[in-house]
Amino acid sequence: MDSKDFESYYEKAIEAGIIASKALMYGKKLIKKEEKIITIIKEVENYIIQKGAKPAFPAQISMNEIAAHDTAKYNDERTLKGIVKLDVGAHIDGVIADNALTVDLTNENKKLLEAGMKALEEAIKKVKVGEKISEVSKKIEETIHSYNLKPISNLSGHGLGRYKIHTDPSIPNVNTNFEEKFEDKMHFAIEPFTTNGFGKIKNYSEPEVFRIKNYKPVRNIISKNVLKTIYKEYNLLPFSLRQIAEKIGLKKAEYAINDLILQNVLEYYTPLIEVQNGLVSQFERTIIIKDNKPIITTKWNIE
Repeated sequence: MDSKDFESYYEKAIEAGIIASKALMYGKKLIKKEEKIITIIKEVENYIIQKGAKPAFPAQISMNEIAAHDTAKYNDERTLKGIVKLDVGAHIDGVIADNALTVDLTNENKKLLEAGMKALEEAIKKVKVGEKISEVSKKIEETIHSYNLKPISNLSGHGLGRYKIHTDPSIPNVNTNFEEKFEDKMHFAIEPFTTNGFGKIKNYSEPEVFRIKNYKPVRNIISKNVLKTIYKEYNLLPFSLRQIAEKIGLKKAEYAINDLILQNVLEYYTPLIEVQNGLVSQFERTIIIKDNKPIITTKWNIE
């Protein structure tokens, strides 16, 4: 994008970052034993909207061995326990900020959280124009290993695009041979996942999060109307079954989403579990590079 377009994009990235940071801190204060997942997720999503942004994806709470992509189901009765990962994103006109943190309700896994946070801090220090992205991955892996824990090798940080939550560059959490380097105007999230398990994840349970993959005409009137609603409200960003069901009812939402998946219109994000059921922590911040300087948009120190 040209300089004028980037300046506008940058301003929205900063604004979205402030709101996403505040929403994450707000959600952290709500994390207490036996609190309902759905209560916190709705509170966080409403907070983002009240501050003038929109959720970039359904707020996510993944617990214990579940690494990511878990969110509240419709009428979810689950409550918080153990290791709680809160992943929150906000966007302004499609410009995204994505951040996450972990809370240990058991107070028994200090190293797991400390390793992930330290890996994120050390990784951010390595970000500079001209530096290989693989150097950041290497630093994440080295830092987590220094705690005798493992990074999750098949999860990674990712680029952010307008109405696109996962774009290039990929920023793995283990050392790679990637030759790609950081460039001016890059917008991305660094996202270490740390485990006391094997260090890999696999798909787990039914998906609750979806995204438009291929917007195209469909014949079924219910699916057609639901698709229009999804695109108007979320564009190409992820949404949850719960969010649609709250608008049109659960049965109709399930029918339309399943139909749209069969027609290759939607794709889904399955909750991800550590392959040996190891505990998992997650920490994430968003960075944008402007005038060759990396700037953290989700600073967390905003009260």
